[in-house]
Amino acid sequence: MLTDKSPGLKNAVLNLPPNKKDKLLLKLVSMDFILLSQLKHQLLEDDSDLDERIGQIKQEIG
Repeated sequence: MLTDKSPGLKNAVLNLPPNKKDKLLLKLVSMDFILLSQLKHQLLEDDSDLDERIGQIKQEIG
């Protein structure tokens, strides 16, 4: 991980004011589709969403 190679960068990011940190996070997330999907799953979905996705996949499979 990049922060392992650059602990100064990690500390600088952690010490950013919350509003700047939020903007940076949103910018980085918007650049990575996989990360965006993971965060959506972790932050916005619950068990009923998982059940719905399982049902959709079962229908697609046959």
